[in-house]
Amino acid sequence: MCEMLARAMPGYEFIPEPISDGGIQIIRWPGKMEGGYKTFRFVTSQGFPFLTDDVADGARFKMNRNSNVVAIQLKAFHGAPGFSDKELGAFREVFAEVIEMGEWVFYKRVLGKM
Repeated sequence: MCEMLARAMPGYEFIPEPISDGGIQIIRWPGKMEGGYKTFRFVTSQGFPFLTDDVADGARFKMNRNSNVVAIQLKAFHGAPGFSDKELGAFREVFAEVIEMGEWVFYKRVLGKM
């Protein structure tokens, strides 16, 4: 996903975020200031399988309405700007390419600060 996102958004660089449920951290974006932090954090009801470097490209993991709920938290700290519609749109397109989703998938934007 990191490489796909980088192709979709020139000038950005992404790495897997090494946390329990996982995520994708944006480590470079246009206008980034020192110390800025942005991530698409995955939160799942049952967790993702642990992925290592030997997991084959094209590996599939079952996600369906009854087995695992996935939420995505957007985090931007330390002077990083909030997520733009361009960033969200690219992420949505790449996510849909990687995760096989049915009609039960929906997107909900929750406004506000924590």
